Amino acid sequence: MADMLIADVKRRMAHDRKWIEGYIPNPLTYINQNRWEDEIEPVIRPVRQESPKRKAMTAADRWLAKGGRA
Repeated sequence: MADMLIADVKRRMAHDRKWIEGYIPNPLTYINQNRWEDEIEPVIRPVRQESPKRKAMTAADRWLAKGGRA
């Protein structure tokens, strides 16, 4: 059981949003409430938006790659 708990804590420290942000559960609560059965809350990374200038450069690059023809 100890190996399973240690593995869960390591997994949560690497993948659970709250744990990554510094959440530290009370050890007795973690054990008494079977918190290792809780779902891991994933980290949500923002989607990087492409700027209009970057889109235009990409379109221009495609146009040039075709030899400047439509």
